[in-house]
Amino acid sequence: MVAISSDSVYGCFYWLWAPSRKPDTTRSKPSDFRCFTYRLCGRSRKWKTTLSLSLLSLISYTGSITVDGIEVRDIPRDQFPSLFTVIPQEPIVFRTATIRQNLIPNEIVNPGNYEGYESIMYRVLYGVGLLKIVQKNGGLQSKFSKLKLSYEQLARFSIAQGLMLYYFMRTPLALVEGATNNVSGESLVRMRTIMREVFGPGGCAIISMVHYQEMVSGASWIGRVAEGTVTPPQLPPPVGA
Repeated sequence: MVAISSDSVYGCFYWLWAPSRKPDTTRSKPSDFRCFTYRLCGRSRKWKTTLSLSLLSLISYTGSITVDGIEVRDIPRDQFPSLFTVIPQEPIVFRTATIRQNLIPNEIVNPGNYEGYESIMYRVLYGVGLLKIVQKNGGLQSKFSKLKLSYEQLARFSIAQGLMLYYFMRTPLALVEGATNNVSGESLVRMRTIMREVFGPGGCAIISMVHYQEMVSGASWIGRVAEGTVTPPQLPPPVGA
């Protein structure tokens, strides 16, 4: 499903499904973002992953996917790192590096160039529910290998990595690939709160791939992802209907 959350509206992100529509190629780079939060729900992970890869122009697709009026396939490949912050379901970690270096990977190749960001790292770790376990294992300068994280906790760390990446890159779009699938209830609310806190002020459009329909609660627009097809968004039924 495609869902636009009414509590995180910062403007517009455009999805077009008309294959016959000609893309606007007069601009070479998307701009003027004011952003919605989208949530896409489907039972099969492969279809959501395929859609994610299509959004990043990593595989071919039929129909039309446009960002700010520009067809995704027409966006130069070298612009995607400055266009999307990608948060995968499973993080890429360096177990012999420090926790801090795993939150800011550039510190591995440029040590000492990112001093003074402890407060935002602690805030992000608190927001995803990992601050206590990090402090218990010696803090940010401890080796990542000291953290014995569960699969669900690794997904939380992936979100923390993505939020830190966005903090430095300030991309107009964020693609969350299933990183919230294994949390629910209060924990899910907590993670959505920290994502709004970090992404919101920069007007970043958040596109989340989720597995369960319950995870699109509070959305103002809903569509469906199934069998490789994304249907147009529609209004959800009233609460209690």
